[in-house]
Amino acid sequence: MRSLPVELLHQIVHSDLSKRDLRQLRAVNRAFQQLVVRDVFRKLYVTPTIKSGQGLHNILNTPALAVHVQEIEFEENVEESESARKKRKGAKKSNELLRATLADAYSLLHQVPHLHTLIFAFCRQYREEHAWEDSHVPSHELRLQWAILGAVPSTLPALRSLELHCPMPFTNGFGVDKVQHVPAIGGTLHHLHICMLAEGRYEDAHVCPEQEDFWAQVDLNLLRPATELRSLYVDAFLWLGIAPNPNFHLLTYPHLESLTLRRVLFDGRLEVIGTEDCIGTEDFIARHGKTLRILQLFHCAIVHEDTPLPDMFWSKTWRRFGRELAVLSHLYVTFEQDDDTDGESPVPTEALFKYGLFSRPSFVPDVGGVPGEEEDEAALAALLAVVASRREASPSDAAQ
Repeated sequence: MRSLPVELLHQIVHSDLSKRDLRQLRAVNRAFQQLVVRDVFRKLYVTPTIKSGQGLHNILNTPALAVHVQEIEFEENVEESESARKKRKGAKKSNELLRATLADAYSLLHQVPHLHTLIFAFCRQYREEHAWEDSHVPSHELRLQWAILGAVPSTLPALRSLELHCPMPFTNGFGVDKVQHVPAIGGTLHHLHICMLAEGRYEDAHVCPEQEDFWAQVDLNLLRPATELRSLYVDAFLWLGIAPNPNFHLLTYPHLESLTLRRVLFDGRLEVIGTEDCIGTEDFIARHGKTLRILQLFHCAIVHEDTPLPDMFWSKTWRRFGRELAVLSHLYVTFEQDDDTDGESPVPTEALFKYGLFSRPSFVPDVGGVPGEEEDEAALAALLAVVASRREASPSDAAQ
């Protein structure tokens, strides 16, 4: 094996091998170890097990290995969470050890000089159990999220991409004075993806202190410092803008090229409402007219408060975007409510809505439509035609 030409060794290493094959090659001899070490440790996958947490800790605490790490993904899938939940009766000590092990490992992220991507995919399904000895203690899943996100260092100079899938900001009504911790790592980000918990008990569209506090942390620790942001994806699930936190009218990203918003409310223009209570979504989008090339809006709605009818309509928004989003070449808009629950209970088509009444503390959709929206469809079609013509005129945009 030692006498094989270097070219042949490279050909073996780069022959579309699986991660498992690369790890086995690394154990063959020193030559293979040197060739595959970069590919083996470039991306690390972490699961909610003590063994996985210990493995991550060992890698990050070994400079010769940590130097190759560029991406770390934590995944807590539904199947693992459900089976683990059944086994956790009487497993208090092991749960505590798991949380401590993963927290210790993630506290070492500052020792990874080339870490550019962090992904946290927490469990999509969450159902609080009530068989508690102490009813004021949150669930293991919630405390696991607190432990991991709370351990992330605030200084990660190479970090460019952060994805938070299904974080849970709630204290579950057990009187616990604590909300989900959001790490203050927004300053270097180019890509930010936040998708809130999509399943479980918390499906009421109303204001709660924990939700407000969570988005306040997102605003302060991620959105405002991220001045170099190129791509932003926000899926609020519980209608972002009810509180409203964050206030989009405070945000400007000179390099923003792609924006996706799901379940985010639009309100009147800034000069009409004023800064204190303004969500500012429309103004935020229009403000990036010179850079924004991709815009996707899913299940957004225009909110009106203390008036029977909206102060603004989508038709005016679409016409404004046609005038001010000068380089927009990809646009997708849907008001149809997709199924985000269990795959068996799709939202009926009659639940489609574009407007809603903000009656504190709740957002009540105008399911039957509102007078004055008759021009919305034609205005959107006109905007889509303008965007399509730009895409056809620019081959580079059409290829995206």
